[in-house]
Amino acid sequence: MDARKAKRLFAQCWYEGINIAELPPPGSEAHGYDRYHLLDLDATDLAFLPDRSYDLVVSSHTIEHLKDGLAVVERLCRKVKPGGRLYLEWPSVQSTTFPVRGLGLRFDDDPTHRKAYALDDVRRLVEREGLRIERAGVRRQWLRILLAPILVPYHSVRVRRPVLYDLWDITGFANSLRAVRPADD
Repeated sequence: MDARKAKRLFAQCWYEGINIAELPPPGSEAHGYDRYHLLDLDATDLAFLPDRSYDLVVSSHTIEHLKDGLAVVERLCRKVKPGGRLYLEWPSVQSTTFPVRGLGLRFDDDPTHRKAYALDDVRRLVEREGLRIERAGVRRQWLRILLAPILVPYHSVRVRRPVLYDLWDITGFANSLRAVRPADD
């Protein structure tokens, strides 16, 4: 979620971000962060962030870019406080075999993707870290499915080439998982 949107929705929240990329110029989402960490998740154990201290930890389309995405998921789980939630989203293993290539609908369309993780492997790891799974499966955002006939041509015109990533919710490109750390933990 864009930092500015988060601050509009949750005005009193502390919004902390981690990314390997520099922040965009002033006036963009950069000004929504309370703290921003420029670092490589492959090269940190996240020990600088206190364990069990975050109400919500979100990782969306990150683990597939890492050498060991599951190790990072394990570290992120440890940051969730009792009563807090974890949200993960990543390309499904099935996306590695989708028949259409080069249009944003297949795992290897992004050359920075390293590995697709099975839903059951991620689910087991999150449960082993003491979180209770609330939902795990193919990501289906029904509004995006309804808007796909408009979004596909819009984004294709915008980037001046055909792109199909707006069909992810229809095709089952991505998995998502939402979990909670029990409050009495």
